[in-house]
Amino acid sequence: MFKKLGGIVLGVLMHCSVQATDGLQAVIFDWAGTTQDYGCRAPMEAFKKVFAAEGVHLSDAEVRVPMGTHKRRHIEMLTQLPPMDVDNQAVATRWQKTHSGSVPTQQDIDRLFSRFIPLQLATIREYSDLIPGTLDTVAYIRKKGWKVGSTTGYTTDMLDIVSAESKKRGYVPDVAIASDMVAQGRPYPDMILKNCELLQVEPKRVVNVDDTLPGIEAGHRAGAWTVLVMQSGSQLGLSQAEIKQLSATQLAEKLQAADSQIQTFVHYKIPTIAELPPVLEAINVLLQKGHSPQDFSAEHPTPAV
Repeated sequence: MFKKLGGIVLGVLMHCSVQATDGLQAVIFDWAGTTQDYGCRAPMEAFKKVFAAEGVHLSDAEVRVPMGTHKRRHIEMLTQLPPMDVDNQAVATRWQKTHSGSVPTQQDIDRLFSRFIPLQLATIREYSDLIPGTLDTVAYIRKKGWKVGSTTGYTTDMLDIVSAESKKRGYVPDVAIASDMVAQGRPYPDMILKNCELLQVEPKRVVNVDDTLPGIEAGHRAGAWTVLVMQSGSQLGLSQAEIKQLSATQLAEKLQAADSQIQTFVHYKIPTIAELPPVLEAINVLLQKGHSPQDFSAEHPTPAV
């Protein structure tokens, strides 16, 4: 059962002291697109509906660009997007056409965010199924004696729902931190560092697993190992049903196109959480040999997997 201590959502930690090990100590997971909500659909649908109500239609690709950031910041970044794939017009240009030539203001962003919150709260439960492999991978981590943390771009109210729904399905991390529980959300490292503080682990002995680039950058800034989930999250943005309709060649092409946009901060890439255990084993061996995330990045400027 989760209990709140000073605004922080905590599970029952089995060990209170810093682990005495030369290897891996903990794995910190994102939620939507990484451990649950295949395709990271819940926030995407909510953002599109909020903007559509203002007469501004967004594509999936546009909504995915700031994915992983605090949701108010996400909305602000959407209003600043350059021309992409909706009539090749910037979002601000589309906004002006439906708002008498006015550009989006901070008051507009506040209004959009206030409308987004109840819509997202209502949508989250519809997309709460765990991604296949989550329970097996977490069981593997537990068996190894490593701790499990989590971060999210969701607010505390949203995280409470996600946590409750995931608990029903058998997934309960030791620590869960929302973007409004710290001074700055992604791409800043605050949530990961708060996880490390509560779990009593060293960032360099932590693996940060996320499906968004802001989440990966946060892991990099925290000094942790980073693993990017490519297929089940916002990089691809497709549900399981949509992926099943693709041929192996089509899926490979889409993954390659998404991969071409990834430039920095990533140590490893995997399709879904199900493929994580061998990567954790590899990182554990690297740590035992004296490698740090920083020197491994320097030696391997491109992702290792």
